[in-house]
Amino acid sequence: MLFEMNSPLVLANSFPVWLIPIFVVVGIIIINLIAFMIKRIITNKKYAVVDDNAWIEALGGKDNIISIEVVGSRLSLVVKDKNRFDRQKLGDLGVSSILVMTTKITLVIEGKAKQVAEVINSALKN
Repeated sequence: MLFEMNSPLVLANSFPVWLIPIFVVVGIIIINLIAFMIKRIITNKKYAVVDDNAWIEALGGKDNIISIEVVGSRLSLVVKDKNRFDRQKLGDLGVSSILVMTTKITLVIEGKAKQVAEVINSALKN
């Protein structure tokens, strides 16, 4: 046996105390690996910026979009007719929330608003 029973490094039920730090370190490593994997799964589920035609179509066409502004994770659009955009298609493209005002539509697109604005602006210029 590595340690005798009366050694301070062995508990009364013959469990080696020196194993406790090893279990703690291994536990921390396992928790961090699980957290990393969960974060990767969530990140991979974020929607990719798709082609400009899908965004233009979901917003009611090129002639419906007057202006675009990006503020953080929000994309604010001034449109001619607020009834021409398709909520379902926007949801499929990764829009998590839509706020509709008279001629302004605000789309919440986590982490992709700037890229989506660039895609839409490039499509509007063509």
